[in-house]
This record gives sequence, C-alpha cells and structure tokens, in this order.
Amino acid sequence: MNSIMYISMMAANRMLEKQAIIANNLANISTLGFKEQLVTQTLSSINNSKLYKNDSIISEKNYLYSNFSSGPINYTKRNLDLSIKGNGWFVVKDYNSKHQEGYTRNGHLKINSDGKLMINNYLVMGTSGTISLPKNKKISISSSGIIYLMDLKKEKIKNKILGKLKLIDTDPKYLKRGNNGIFYLNKQGRKKLGKVIPDNHHIRLNSGMLEDSNVNINENLINMISNERSFSIEMKIISNDDENSQRANQLLNINS
Repeated sequence: MNSIMYISMMAANRMLEKQAIIANNLANISTLGFKEQLVTQTLSSINNSKLYKNDSIISEKNYLYSNFSSGPINYTKRNLDLSIKGNGWFVVKDYNSKHQEGYTRNGHLKINSDGKLMINNYLVMGTSGTISLPKNKKISISSSGIIYLMDLKKEKIKNKILGKLKLIDTDPKYLKRGNNGIFYLNKQGRKKLGKVIPDNHHIRLNSGMLEDSNVNINENLINMISNERSFSIEMKIISNDDENSQRANQLLNINS
C-alpha cells in the first residue's frame, strides 16, 4: 500500500462516517426536539507512522457537534404538549444510571398506567423527584411548570399543586448526545456542575405547542449528494492507484 492509497482510504472512511450522521439527521426529521448533528473535518500530520517511517501523512478526522438552535413550533392545542421559550431543557430520569439526569427539548408529555408523567418512556423529573398524578383527573401546567389539579365540572384550576416540572439551562459545551434525543452532562460538565443541575425558575413554557426537529432538510440532502460524489472520487483514486501498482509490478517482472 502506498501513501496515495492510504490517504484515499482514510478519506473514504471519514466520508462513510459523515454519511451515517447525515442519514441519522434525515431519519429524525419528525423526532420532536431532535438536535441536528453536524460534522467538521480537521487535518493533522502523522509523522513517522508505522506504514511510512520516512513520510509525513496528512490525516483527516471528523469532529462531531450538535446544532442547539430551536426547531420550528408545531401548534397542537393539547394541554400536555409543552415547548420551552428560548433556552432550557426538560429533565428526565436516566434509567441506565442512578446518578444522572437526562435533558430533552421534547415536551410531548404522557401519563402512564401508574400515573407517572413520561416523555418517550422516560420518567419526567420534578423539583422533588419523579411526578405522580392522581388517576382520572385533569391537570393544567402553568408557564413556569407548576402542575395544578383542575375541576372537571367547572373547568377551573383548583388551588391544589401537584408538583413542578424541573427545568434547567446550561452551556451546551457541558452536554453530550445520548439516545432518543436525550442529552447528558459530559465529563467537563460533571466536573464543573456536579451530577445534578438545579431547577431554573426563570424558564417559561408554552402550552399546546411542541418543538419539532431543527434538521435542515435541504442542507442535509445537498451534503449527502456532495459526500457521495466525494466518496466515489476517492474510490476511483484507490482503484486507479491499485491498477498502476499492478502495471508497475508487471513491468518489473518483465525487466527482471
């Protein structure tokens, strides 16, 4: 293997990784609160590599980051559909860890058979833990996240408070992407903020609205086509280089 083939193979691998990210973005166009994942490529020099001890090889590496801009708002008129005004996150319980919370922009709340408030099968966290609601009762959620019991006959809010949604805000640099659109604190975030971020009482909600995915369809489709063409070029370079190497070996055999 020569340096040209090696560089093209590395570039092709990076393009396959990028294509998988683009495909995942497009697959989550309809996922509520989904944050688009973006890719940038960095170049670095590999000196004295095992393959080429006397050469300096330029290597490409993909750097992944998330687009945290807000997605478009979808009006549903459902009282358990919430969207966050500006920055902020809903908090869910991470069932894979006893010590971590997860964060999402998906405000499509549901009540399970046990009366627990859920988002995408994750338990919703309140300021005092998970939220349990009385069965067959109607609730109302204020713009500050306070959950009130409603009088079904009079369609009025009772004074009884059932809990408050925990809403947090933090610098995106402290977050890492998990599954199902859930984000978690990364190592830097846990070191800086601890395992749990406190409730932010300044965050406000819109009721009857949901935040859609912020994936830019047109941009991702263009990137997918461009990436596919670049991959084809790299594969052509590898094929031509392999063909040239075979011809060179044949000439050497004839001369010898």
